[in-house]
Amino acid sequence: MKVFGEGSPYSPLLWGFLFGLVLPIPVYYLQRRFPNQTWLQHVYVPVILSGIVGLPPMPSVDFPMWFLFGFVFNFIIHRYWHAWWQKYNFTLSAGLDSGLALSGILQFLALAQNGLKLDWWGNQVDRQCTLSKKPWISP
Repeated sequence: MKVFGEGSPYSPLLWGFLFGLVLPIPVYYLQRRFPNQTWLQHVYVPVILSGIVGLPPMPSVDFPMWFLFGFVFNFIIHRYWHAWWQKYNFTLSAGLDSGLALSGILQFLALAQNGLKLDWWGNQVDRQCTLSKKPWISP
C-alpha cells in the first residue's frame, strides 16, 4: 500500500494542497475590499495552516485553551499593556514551554519507569466528556 494511496491513513493529507491553494484567495480579496481593517492585514493563511500540524495528536479540549491563551497574551495584553508584554512575553513563553517539557520528563521518570499509573480526572477527559472524542474536522 502506498503512503498516500487509497485507504491509507495519510490520504486525507492530500487535501492540504487544495486548501493551501484556495484559502489565500478569499483572504486576499477581503484585504483589498476592507483596507481599513487592520486585523485582516495580519491574517496569514500559511501560518494558520502550519499551526494545524500539531493538532491531531492532542485531545480536542486543548484547542480552545490554546486559542484563549494566544488571544489574551498576543492581543489583549499586547494592545493594552504593551510595555509589560514587550518585557515579559518571551520569558513567559520560554518558561511555560520549558516547564511543560520538564514536567513531562519528570512524570515519565517518576511514574512510567516505576510501573505506576496516574489515574485522575485530568487524564480521563475522553471518558468523561463525549465531545472530546469528536474530531474538530471530520474526514
